Amino acid sequence: MLALEPENINPGHREIYRCLALPLCHPSRDRLNEGFIFRFHQLVRVVARHEKLLIALEDGEIYTAKTRDGEQQKTKPEVGQINETFRQIRVLAGEFGMTPVNRA
Repeated sequence: MLALEPENINPGHREIYRCLALPLCHPSRDRLNEGFIFRFHQLVRVVARHEKLLIALEDGEIYTAKTRDGEQQKTKPEVGQINETFRQIRVLAGEFGMTPVNRA
């Protein structure tokens, strides 16, 4: 697992990398190897981005905007970004057999 870990990975990504890599290195799965490492790095980056977006929305998903018609409740743009990163996580996790449907 550590042999495939990039040397120049930032500390936040390193924690996610190690958390996700451990079950994938198990001999029964053997999904984390040179052939999958690029996609695994993508998964780590998407998970890190998703976590940052969740932190940005801790104060709520809606804001109030004043318009000429009065006040309107609007959804923050980060909500759409969270939905997209979650879709990306599901696709990438599926490639590694990390979802019940994709386990082999």
